[in-house]
Amino acid sequence: MKKAIGKNIHVTTYAPIDGEKVFEGLLTEFDGETITVEMKIKTRKKSVQIPYEKVAKIRLAIVF
Repeated sequence: MKKAIGKNIHVTTYAPIDGEKVFEGLLTEFDGETITVEMKIKTRKKSVQIPYEKVAKIRLAIVF
């Protein structure tokens, strides 16, 4: 997981976090318990912290 810091990832969670279950953005931090993803929403950037135990699936995302 630490190898993916600075890369785009796609995260799916078991339960909604801030009303969302799917997150896609730049992995900025991983401390073993929490994943921090910086998402771009239109022209703004939003940072979301996701508890690792709520993650269903993580994969690298392809950006065109």
